[in-house]
Amino acid sequence: MPSKPSTRLGLLLLVGLLVLIRPGVGVAQPTVPSLTGRVVDDADILSSTTERTLTALLAAHEDSTSNQVAVLTVSSLEGQPIESYSLDVAETWGLGTAERDNGVLFLVAPTERELRIEVGLGLEGPLPDVTASRIIRHEVVPHFREGNYDAGVLAGTRAVVGALEGTYAPPVSDYSPTPDRFPMMLFGLLFMSVPSLFVILSVLTVDGPMRWFMYFFLFAFFAVGGGFVTGSFWGAVIVLALYTIVYWGAARLPFVKRLRKKIEAGEVKGFRGGSFSSGSSGSSSWSSGSSFSSSSFSGGGGSFGGGGASGSW
Repeated sequence: MPSKPSTRLGLLLLVGLLVLIRPGVGVAQPTVPSLTGRVVDDADILSSTTERTLTALLAAHEDSTSNQVAVLTVSSLEGQPIESYSLDVAETWGLGTAERDNGVLFLVAPTERELRIEVGLGLEGPLPDVTASRIIRHEVVPHFREGNYDAGVLAGTRAVVGALEGTYAPPVSDYSPTPDRFPMMLFGLLFMSVPSLFVILSVLTVDGPMRWFMYFFLFAFFAVGGGFVTGSFWGAVIVLALYTIVYWGAARLPFVKRLRKKIEAGEVKGFRGGSFSSGSSGSSSWSSGSSFSSSSFSGGGGSFGGGGASGSW
């Protein structure tokens, strides 16, 4: 009996779906270029002078440390994440030695405006992810945004070599405009979180003269904490005003009154007799078969575990 058109259509849709979700099928995979030297400029964005300067710098660094650092530019990632492509290249090239895993790949993809520093397992100490990220943001990206690839790759490579040799000083963390103030504010917030908990408990469970004692006791804490966090007298005043409103105003809210009645009746789990009581909380690696050669540059079988940092501009 011939198949119904709807059955054939369903089978075709199922096959198409399997093709789409099967890894590696239907998505173009960029090929790993040949390792022809310490600088492989497949995207053709570097001048010959820059290539010679980089090659000399990286050769001198390898001679003195045995670390292998390579620079690669590609015309396109063809839809593959830069992290996975960079790891594929680094593992295929086998940068570094098999004994020390001391290789680094500096990858630039100008079409996608992305770059990555891939760090071998043995160099994640002198070149941790945070340092690689700062090198990208502070040394490379500013030049790339101006369209100067030569300056960006040179600055980034020199910073990588400097980090490996212990001469690169990363910029001060840019997560806070006033890094010396941030630890104080964090400590202040933690300091105030404890009395804040007592405010909540006192609103729910404390009444009578004890409530006045709790108010003045916590008033002192919030006065010190408010001034410490805000760094000003008026900031402390604002904190104290908010504290007073919460302490005395919250008890008058209808749902708080109902909750207190349930607590007094023992209907709320965790509260007994109007007081609070506690209740009953991969990496992948691949070693290439290549080895050092006196006539040409080649990887020595180093392994990578995905360490490094990515960026864009």
